[in-house]
Formats: sequence, C-alpha cells, structure tokens
Amino acid sequence: MLVHVETCFHQNCLTGCALTYNAARRGSRPRSILRLQNEENGSDGNVSGSDTESESPRVLKSRYNKFLFGPPPPDPIEGTYTLLDSQNYQEFLAKVGTGPLSRKMVMGAIVQVTIAQELDKRWKINVETGIKAKSVNGYSTYSRKVTENKFKEGEPKPELLEDWDQRDIITTLRRENGKIILDQEADKDQKYNCDSVITFGLASDDDDILEVTSEIDGVHAIRRFLRRIDIQKAVGDTA
Repeated sequence: MLVHVETCFHQNCLTGCALTYNAARRGSRPRSILRLQNEENGSDGNVSGSDTESESPRVLKSRYNKFLFGPPPPDPIEGTYTLLDSQNYQEFLAKVGTGPLSRKMVMGAIVQVTIAQELDKRWKINVETGIKAKSVNGYSTYSRKVTENKFKEGEPKPELLEDWDQRDIITTLRRENGKIILDQEADKDQKYNCDSVITFGLASDDDDILEVTSEIDGVHAIRRFLRRIDIQKAVGDTA
C-alpha cells in the first residue's frame, strides 16, 4: 500500500486517482516554472525538493508572471483624451508667435491628445486638432491637423510643432512623479525664441482627467482633457 502511495505522486501516474489529482494541483505551477529554469541552465530537468527551496519566492513570482500572465499593464497616463477647458492658453499662443486670427481659431478647435509608450520604450504623443471655419462662399468647413512626436526619455530631439507655433525647438522628455515633462529649448536665432516646459499629468482627484501645463516666459497656461473610454471594451469588461 505504501508503494502505491509513492507511485501516485509520480508525474507519470496513469490511474487518475484522487492522490494524483491533488498532488498535481499543489505542484503543477511551481514545477513547470522550475522545469523551465532547469532547461535554461542545461540541467536534466528533474525537479527535487532542494531545487524548490533554493528558488526564492520573488524569482518564482516573476517567472510565473512572465510566462503565464504576459506583459505588465500600461502606464496610467496612457490613453486618448479630449479637450474640456483651458486657462491662459491664449497668452501662451501669443508667446510662440500665433497671430490674433489664428489664436481665435485655435481656441475654438476640438483637440484630442493620445499618449502611448511603444515596445522600444519610446513615448508617442499625438495631438489632433479639428478646426471649424467658413469658406469664402459662406459654407461651414472642418479641417484636421495631426502632429505626432516620439521621444526616448533623456534624449534630446527636434520636435514637430503645430503650424501656429513659429519656433524651432529641441525637446527632451523626462518622467517625474508619474508625469511626462517636455523641456523645450528654442533656437535663439529665430524671432520667437522663448524656451518652454510642457507637463502632462493626471489630476490628483481624478485619473480620467489629463492636465497639460504650458509654461513660457512667465506665462502659466493649463488645459484639461477628459479620457475617452472605449465603449466596446467597457461593455466586454462588465459582461
């Protein structure tokens, strides 16, 4: 009878008895993880009690997450946001060379910001501006302007700006307290040559509100954006 108990705990047992089932439930996950480790180290793949004791819980957890749960969740700041309101943004536009008519046009535009981190760890910031206007014949028109930049943290690069920003700038991205900060250094040989700092951060009381702060030459402007929710995904999550 004792021999039968030892046999039931063997991984090749074909009887399907309760002992085999319970043993498999208790040991299948860590044994599979240790088997992967043994294959990487070039060992014979046998899992013993000493191997289990030598493997730290932190290593077991990281390997379990890596092979069974996939990549980590996205950064909380990633998402697509639509403009809600703004403060002092006209003053900021004036500092970057935007004319009076263009400022009025920009202030009435529909703006959408998308922030995402790619597999190579670069941050992609996409700004889509929809401008409503009237043609010379009096018809309503709608034009869409898309500006997209990709930044690697700590590496300066030229930034593509909107048409109404008359500066030439070199931008460096950095992270601080969960925020994305763009340090913009302007070409001093141009007419509009003020440096600026743009900060993207979630509101302290609402993770669905993105606050974009623009600072230039003593002007402090704030624009607030509301996160767009994927309706189909939300329905799937609640189903």
